[in-house]
Amino acid sequence: MNFNFSSCAIRPFKWLLLAASIAFLFTNVASAQLKLEEGEDIKVNTFWGWKDGVIVEVGKSKQYLVEYYFGSSPKQEAFHRNQLRKLYEFQAMDFARIWKSSAGTFEIEAALKLVKTTDDVVLLKPDLSEITVALDKLSKRDQQYVKKFKRNFDRAVAAGQIPAPWPKLPEIESFADTSFSSSKAFDTSKLELQPFGKLPSYLREFKHQGVGFRMTRPRQELVSAIAVGGPEQLVLVNGREGNFFNKGVMFQSQLYWLSMKQKKVTASVAVANEDYALDYDPRTKYLLTFNEEEFARDNEEPHHLTIWKLGFGETDIEPVIRWNISSRFPRFGDLKFGKIINENIVLTKGERHEYIGWDISKKEIAYTIRTESFFDAPVRLTGDRRYLIVPEDGRLSIFDATNGDFVMGTQVDARHVSGANVNADGTKLAAVTEKDIFVWDLESRRPEPDRYSAPLIGSPFESTIDFIDDDKVLVDGFSNRVLFSLRLGVPLWTYKTENPFFDDDPLVNYVSNGIVFYTDQDFFRSQNVAVGAVELPGPQVEELTANIQPEDLMIMKPGVAVSIELNNVDSAATVEGWLKEEIAENGWVYDPNAEIVLKGEMGIGPSQSVQYSSSGAFGRDKDVTTVNFRPHYSSLKLMRGKQIIWQSGTQSGAPPVITGNDNQIQSRINSFQKPNVQFFKRVEIEAELIDPKYSRGFGVSKLGKRGIEVVSATPPGREDDPLAAQKEFEKEREKAIEDRKKIGGDETEGSGSNDPNSNVEGGNNAGGR
Repeated sequence: MNFNFSSCAIRPFKWLLLAASIAFLFTNVASAQLKLEEGEDIKVNTFWGWKDGVIVEVGKSKQYLVEYYFGSSPKQEAFHRNQLRKLYEFQAMDFARIWKSSAGTFEIEAALKLVKTTDDVVLLKPDLSEITVALDKLSKRDQQYVKKFKRNFDRAVAAGQIPAPWPKLPEIESFADTSFSSSKAFDTSKLELQPFGKLPSYLREFKHQGVGFRMTRPRQELVSAIAVGGPEQLVLVNGREGNFFNKGVMFQSQLYWLSMKQKKVTASVAVANEDYALDYDPRTKYLLTFNEEEFARDNEEPHHLTIWKLGFGETDIEPVIRWNISSRFPRFGDLKFGKIINENIVLTKGERHEYIGWDISKKEIAYTIRTESFFDAPVRLTGDRRYLIVPEDGRLSIFDATNGDFVMGTQVDARHVSGANVNADGTKLAAVTEKDIFVWDLESRRPEPDRYSAPLIGSPFESTIDFIDDDKVLVDGFSNRVLFSLRLGVPLWTYKTENPFFDDDPLVNYVSNGIVFYTDQDFFRSQNVAVGAVELPGPQVEELTANIQPEDLMIMKPGVAVSIELNNVDSAATVEGWLKEEIAENGWVYDPNAEIVLKGEMGIGPSQSVQYSSSGAFGRDKDVTTVNFRPHYSSLKLMRGKQIIWQSGTQSGAPPVITGNDNQIQSRINSFQKPNVQFFKRVEIEAELIDPKYSRGFGVSKLGKRGIEVVSATPPGREDDPLAAQKEFEKEREKAIEDRKKIGGDETEGSGSNDPNSNVEGGNNAGGR
């Protein structure tokens, strides 16, 4: 089940000093460069980019002395005419020239603005007015100039030497917020389940395929790969290039129509610079892009969304509407969730715990859904784009994404639901928690789910869960994905990607119709890109797991001897009594000399700091208060030697929002820091726990340029202390992200613990995140 991606040898790229628009590469094409006059205001291409200047003196051989400002200091320097532009030339594709009619009876000074079609050109006059002229009405010399210019221009665009033109953008609008009274809440009277959200046929066309291709420019950043489907098995891949390295040159963001069937790029489309694609809907032919100004200044555009009209696999693209989302922009990183619901509604992630339905026809916020998920678990949209699946604390909620109405819900026997999803037919609903996987049969409408103990792959924070088929689900871990068999109730296999940087990015790594889509690059900002669509479980998995007997894999089961060890625990005798009751309820045997030990501990952790900020204009931080605290923690671990079989814990912390002056904030934070003995009474441990040796299945496969390959056919096991390993992994990953972006990390509000009373309680297991 392997496939080879086509590869492209990296050729040397000749760097060019480019202008700040799509103009001016072909100075040899222009029939003449109009002379500049002393005192004329112009644009000058300096080492520091394009600057406003004025002609001080006209020299020989097209040399001009120019005065311009560098910072606050005037500077005079000699430039060739090639480096200077008349003000209206700066908005055109080439230098101004004298254009003549075919009869020789008319002439005009203008610059080429656009080759509109093969028959028409748009000319820009000195007063910035535009005229459209039929090509056959111009002189033969002008016609030859246009044809040669267009031919060279198209070649340069295809080679990535100059930016491609994109359509003129509409002004950014601000939508009215009419959603306050429309905020939805969980309705406990609507608990009846029913089938919903069937995947459309065009998304069921994909097969096990892989395609490699070369992006136009080496500085394009791969940001999304959207499975579109259809007979050609299209994927819309998006490369974005910012202006940071280009001295103000606005290179386009580029879309590539990738046919998985033909194994090649069939077309490319230019969209506005720095936009990146969030979603494409073949039904409405809408494309949704997001533009985040990373280095925003007062005179620059705000964070905004754009809807474009783009045909299925086509290249003609037209912007429909752009709107400002700065006031409802997520605080934590880039926008990753944005979906086109229908021709009117666009749904995006807002602030923490918030999802916003934008009505682009009425230009208003139609509804706001505020979730009750402490860790802000990720939501999922069903394949038909109709329903939003919302994991919450102790329940699942389903909303109608067209209007924000609550549709149905169900209680979940867990404190936090970290992820949820529906199968392709809309007949099964799954939820994952820190300890279990729950599956509801929606066709039977039975409210009680099937419950599967999965204490070594779930997360108390954020997870994704995807149906591969009716028996197997793929659940993400902090550094891998684990395939879990519902029939057997055990993990089967671990999957890793060749490029782990993309692992947690839902725009380039996701599951659709049981097929895993992923992307790969040779290295950061490499032009060589691979897109894979892989069918699981892959080679050797079924053969190696065919004869599994789940009971043989359990390290904890009735009859196993367990001892107790307490360290610095308040009311130790009482706590020991609670733990002996838990041992007896599980059918284990208490033995003070047993190898397997139930270890309880309480203490005060190292000092932490948290910042609280009030927002100034445009969402900027106005006042920042930093407070320090030392959290109290309680932990319980089931251990064999140094190996942690199971663990859970709780820790005091700081709330995400708090008001008052500096002294009041510090006092209130201190009031949250209290020991928690009751944790040992409330905590529950599964009676049967799988041996950590099998906690990630019976082998490891890698997803990369060659498709899916078996790395190891033996159980991978896991770290002795997976949470400590997780922290190290996250630290290394954050450093990699910082190095990759070449800029500082994201700013967050309320850093540190967000839960004033508990971070994790009741089963943050050894496989937790």
